[in-house]
Amino acid sequence: MARVAIAEGTSELKAAKKAVELLGGMKRFVKKGDAVFVKPNFMAQFFPSITSPEAVRETIGLCFAAGAGDVIVAENPMCQITSEEVFVSTGLKEYLESFGAKVLFLDKEKYEPVEVPNGIVLKEIALPKALLNADVFISMPKMKTHVLTGVTLGIKNSHGLLLDEDKGKHHGSELAQKLVDISKARKPDLVIMDAFYSMEGNGPHFGSVKKTGLALAGDDVVGVDAVTSEIMGFQPLEIKTTELAHAQGIGNAFPKTLGKKAEEVKTMFKRADLEIPKHFCGITFVEGSPGEGCKELLKLGLTLLFAYSQAFPEEFSKVKGLTICYGKTDEPLKGDFVILFGDAACQNKGINARKVFKMEGDPPTDWIKLIRRIAIEYRMSILDYFLSCLKGSCQ
Repeated sequence: MARVAIAEGTSELKAAKKAVELLGGMKRFVKKGDAVFVKPNFMAQFFPSITSPEAVRETIGLCFAAGAGDVIVAENPMCQITSEEVFVSTGLKEYLESFGAKVLFLDKEKYEPVEVPNGIVLKEIALPKALLNADVFISMPKMKTHVLTGVTLGIKNSHGLLLDEDKGKHHGSELAQKLVDISKARKPDLVIMDAFYSMEGNGPHFGSVKKTGLALAGDDVVGVDAVTSEIMGFQPLEIKTTELAHAQGIGNAFPKTLGKKAEEVKTMFKRADLEIPKHFCGITFVEGSPGEGCKELLKLGLTLLFAYSQAFPEEFSKVKGLTICYGKTDEPLKGDFVILFGDAACQNKGINARKVFKMEGDPPTDWIKLIRRIAIEYRMSILDYFLSCLKGSCQ
């Protein structure tokens, strides 16, 4: 039967260690000489939104103590940011390697195609050769809400295994099934959930930090996701990825819990509720058809834009006459500056604007480029500086 441990601790490190101990210890999963592949959520350089480095450090130590021969820590972050930018600019590479781990930049590693058993959206995917050769796969997600999937937990964490060119595919209504299919190809052997400092609201990047003081560990990614979402105030099968994975036999959404009970530590998270408005400050949004995948990716960019408008309202007031269109439309497009987001939108004709900026792709995954283009156009120096620190080459 699937088992999920819930532990409280005074630090990320201590909570993670206690959760693994409650589950039977790392020796239950790692044997002498094993090659261990650890996948944290290091999706960007935003420390409040990534897996605690201290929890990853503790996991590395537990693996070696259990007899691991090699411990690999690997990630392929958001499409707009390279693994090297995340690991090196933050000091994570040097830090994790000081504890004996080998850090891999997945966007520079070799991949191999693998069949997806009973895949519905994905029949075949490319996965890192290092993962396929590993004896043990440990997933280390962070407890967060997400504007597209409700939450981003263990099942969603495996999206960071994919190549950049595969991440943008099936990112609309098929996203939940796509994520479940990835788990069919390679499911984690152990999931360690960093739930010490979590994120609520319009995550996964710019929601609000919430101290929850927990860690979870489980031998079933579906069970861990179900229990974690319950702690966050969701019904377990309310989350589409959990519902699909449970129904398709990937795991059990009703596992046995160890340590704390979910109802003992439950705390109501503010849910992601971002919808694209018709008008926002000086921006007009025009929805066309088809544009579902573009709409979903655009939401990720707007989490930053909306958070910035609240933090720096005076600078954001510089935005005037901006129109952003996603999808093909017969509606006249006009304004001082028009952005066409996605291949369908780029087909629109008869645009009445001083300047037009096209972002091709179906959908375009580089939403940082979108936001930085707005920052440059309207001379929002603080936003431009922040984005340039993330991706200096983004113009």
